[in-house]
Amino acid sequence: MVKKNICKRGQVTLPNLEVKIEGIHQITLPTPYKVGPVHVYLLEGEKLTLIDAGPDTDEAWSVLIGELEKKGFLYTDIEQIILTHHHPDHTGSIYRFANSAVIKGHWKNKFWLAQQTQFYENIISFFESYYKVSGLPETLIRKAHNDLLQYIKPEEPVDLDFELQEGDEIEGTEGWSVLETPGHAHSHIALYHQEAAALIGGDTLLAEISSNAITEAPYPGETDKSNEMLQYRDTLRRILSFSLSVVYPGHGSKITRVDSLINKRVQAQEKRADELYAQLKIKGPQTCYSICCDYFGALSSQQPSLTMSEIQGHLDLLEAWNKVEVTKVNSQNIYSVIDE
Repeated sequence: MVKKNICKRGQVTLPNLEVKIEGIHQITLPTPYKVGPVHVYLLEGEKLTLIDAGPDTDEAWSVLIGELEKKGFLYTDIEQIILTHHHPDHTGSIYRFANSAVIKGHWKNKFWLAQQTQFYENIISFFESYYKVSGLPETLIRKAHNDLLQYIKPEEPVDLDFELQEGDEIEGTEGWSVLETPGHAHSHIALYHQEAAALIGGDTLLAEISSNAITEAPYPGETDKSNEMLQYRDTLRRILSFSLSVVYPGHGSKITRVDSLINKRVQAQEKRADELYAQLKIKGPQTCYSICCDYFGALSSQQPSLTMSEIQGHLDLLEAWNKVEVTKVNSQNIYSVIDE
């Protein structure tokens, strides 16, 4: 049972009642990634629906098949798959369902799934330029590129059968609809159950770790880099307005103290931004990579793409606060504090 509190959204007042969400099953799959196991969710309704597909490993696939069988299903019984976002721990096995299920997700998933050569080439070109202006050494640029190539290459091309957008109801389920939740990924959506004040959140909000606002290249039709951290903070503030009772996450524990956790995440972002600002005041103007080295130490060379995303997001936040400015010096972006 999910207990729902009285809350207001605009002029609508929700009554105090308990709502039981029928037919939702969490299935936990092992991954080869540092984030650890990933959750997918099986929804039993008019259409048997799977939320995310898990990573492309034989171990994860075997676990998924076994868990479905315990519930009396074959994988071919799944009629539709909803992708929360394009990351490989959530989409790696999607090709295994291509001939039996309808695949649905945000439109930005389709480029990752379809193995469009030009799309991948544009990503590589963007990051080569971005890493150079950010001060990343050439040896680490090559490492970051190799990591990227392993990350973006799916096993087989797959079509996105149906594009989901804000407000769409999920056909064949009882009460679930789409929220667009960009930040961790441009392609990110979550499923919202208004009556139960519940969210199947993907990686929008995690209990044990904070979701990185990962830097991405512009998509077809876009020209400029997005400010992922600012997108993510907008998403968190929006979710806070729903007064959720529960979030079913992509990793880790189910979240019931939702508002408290969101406030904790927002405060941690602002604390880190303040720390970077203080570091810049002491050290003077720096590139994103040199700031990253000072803040993360050896981790910045072990995981350059993730640590650079983390620092870049907070620099974007400081820039939005008019506390730092960026100038081009010798073809590199140099960040410095703005005199108060």
